Amino acid sequence: GTFVVFKDGDMNHPMNSDFNFDNVLMGMLALFTVSTFEGWPQLLYKAIDANAENRGPIYNYRVEISIFFVIYIIIIAFFMMNIFVGFVIITFREQGEAEFKNCELNKNQRQCVYYALKAQPIKIYIPKNPSQLKFWRIVNSSQFEYIMFVLILLNTLTLAVQ
Repeated sequence: GTFVVFKDGDMNHPMNSDFNFDNVLMGMLALFTVSTFEGWPQLLYKAIDANAENRGPIYNYRVEISIFFVIYIIIIAFFMMNIFVGFVIITFREQGEAEFKNCELNKNQRQCVYYALKAQPIKIYIPKNPSQLKFWRIVNSSQFEYIMFVLILLNTLTLAVQ
């Protein structure tokens, strides 16, 4: 048979990785690393293989941890995108208000003038042929719009499943 001889009679103890979930601070650091999208697959694999405290890893011990990582990444991606979009909107709003700094009209009066200048009568073509008029009414109804929205949503879901 074979056996292992440890140096100085010291047994081999598993070492924690740099990013782990042993305490709250290390867990927050690990989740921050995941949120930066740098090196998160390696952390995911280490979390999947994690067994118990002071125990060595077991290959694919808890695969369900990957669901948490994927959901966390999706939520963080949307959160970061919302922060970025909010920053851009606030910057544009500040720039727009800076243009009207020396204007004599207040914000409400400027909106009224803008609305009055942009207002135009709506031209609607109503077909004279009775069969065309029937289809025109169906297509311009709110129910048709909701049906189209649901069909587009179902199409998107089927494409996502494939």
